[in-house]
Amino acid sequence: MIRMLVMLTMTVACATLAFPQLALGRAEDSRQPRASAPSGAAQSGAAEADASQSAAAQKLRAFLEADWRRWMEEYPEHATDVGYPGQDDRWTDDSPAGIAHRKKHLADSLATLKAIPRSDLPPSEQLNFDLYLELLETASEGLQFGDDPFPLRNVVPRNLWMPITQMGGIQQEAAGTLAMQPHQTVADYEIILKRLAALPAAVDQQIALLQDGLKRGYTPPKIALRDVPKQIADLTPSDALASPLLQAFAEFPPNFPEAERARLTEKAKRIYAASIAPAFHKLHDNVATTYLPACRENIAATALPNGAAAYGFHVRWQTTTNLTPQQIHEIGLAEVKRIRAEMDKVIASTKFQGSFHDFTEFLRTDPRFYYDKPDDLVNGYRIITKRIDPGLAHLFGKLPRLTYGVCPIPDFKAPSQTTAYYQGGSPQVGRPGCYFVSTAKAWAKTSGSTPIPIPNSASLATRCGARCAWLSTPACIRWAGRASKPSNFSRTTPARRIRTSPSKSIATSSGPAKRWPTSSASSKSASCALKPSAASVPSSTSAPSTTPCWSKAPSPSASSSRTLSIGWTPKLHAKKNVASGE
Repeated sequence: MIRMLVMLTMTVACATLAFPQLALGRAEDSRQPRASAPSGAAQSGAAEADASQSAAAQKLRAFLEADWRRWMEEYPEHATDVGYPGQDDRWTDDSPAGIAHRKKHLADSLATLKAIPRSDLPPSEQLNFDLYLELLETASEGLQFGDDPFPLRNVVPRNLWMPITQMGGIQQEAAGTLAMQPHQTVADYEIILKRLAALPAAVDQQIALLQDGLKRGYTPPKIALRDVPKQIADLTPSDALASPLLQAFAEFPPNFPEAERARLTEKAKRIYAASIAPAFHKLHDNVATTYLPACRENIAATALPNGAAAYGFHVRWQTTTNLTPQQIHEIGLAEVKRIRAEMDKVIASTKFQGSFHDFTEFLRTDPRFYYDKPDDLVNGYRIITKRIDPGLAHLFGKLPRLTYGVCPIPDFKAPSQTTAYYQGGSPQVGRPGCYFVSTAKAWAKTSGSTPIPIPNSASLATRCGARCAWLSTPACIRWAGRASKPSNFSRTTPARRIRTSPSKSIATSSGPAKRWPTSSASSKSASCALKPSAASVPSSTSAPSTTPCWSKAPSPSASSSRTLSIGWTPKLHAKKNVASGE
């Protein structure tokens, strides 16, 4: 009752304040000198201008809607990607007739857009006009270099004379498209079966495009395609349900009718054995024995016919500027110089002893910067994304409603893919966005590439004064605290090993090393501002799935005196020390 009285009182008070303000506003308006009424001719002219703008805007909007529908019908895979309905049972027609049909539509779209008077459009629609005009004109210009007529941009333009690369092509995109499309109901699975049945014809079209590119002298560099035959082969294992192309039939949704599950799976297996596997075997043999040996040795884009012009065009395509490749290169050199100076500052702040090359080798080779388990790497990314999400509200006024997740790149294409990439989702079909990360083991430890980073120690426990990381060893769980900022002094310490079990140990440095003291500058073991309770210490010998795992101690190098111990490493001989923070 009291709360209701308070609310009523506040309402009356607000009304008491508001009504005089409204009255004052009306009074102020009444005292303002009134502008002379526009003449009838002026009113008529303004009305005609508004009507003309409205008609032109409606015409532009209607054209954009119709053109969007048309492009979705021409490119069913893109329709699946964005959740446009009704196209999930087909593949893009890459026959000569299909390509010619799309080129004609591109020319028609450009002519239709130019027929709309830009000056009759309101400013907001003039911007839409300009943006779409640039897309259509750029796509038209790219036809001379073999680019596909599709004007809506992706990461790179698809080239019909080089339809298969190490990072794209039907050997990667077919499985990805099938995985993206809806697979919840029996009707969804029937549509997938139609698309599977149409896949062999699409594969044959890609083989024809490869041969056409060879005749024109257009091929990717040979070195870039070295993994493509294996990518193709991995699509067709002897077990049909192990194929990435049939992933939906190996992962039915819960409560799917058992009888329908068996029927649909059997039909998918028949299509796979009768046509899909033979089609990809044919593609594999063609690429491995005919196409790949004929590919160019030179990696430069200028080695292609009219390559310099093609390279200049694609630089403009990527940057949406009119800068030349040389100008872009100069910007790159200036940025490298600037970033290198910043890197040198960071290295100096760590008191690292050694050259820039020494430091980068340290980052590439020290086990603390690696995950040993793919699941741990993926979960580490997931934790980072959940820490990022709350911060977005401080930076952006509007946030997308569509959620996203972190997923491993499928094994059949991971070795040739980039470290990570994002695939957009579609709220129309209930598919979240996905940040794909590579868990390929080959390059992670042995190839000399940039190591898989451990996000835990750098970003997870910033809520306390020190940055904390759970480190797992086969027989012990250790905790390492890192000061959020390095102290003004550091000291050299001898190499030492921290005993973690009767038989195993971990080297924390391999010679004189620089260490950051904790915030207390104590000579004792590091302690965290948020000391974990005994209940928080896992009972098993393995850390949570988000943590790195060192399966063996790195061997110290007698010649190395540059290793940086990035944080205090407490002397832990038993799990109880973790709980006590000692």
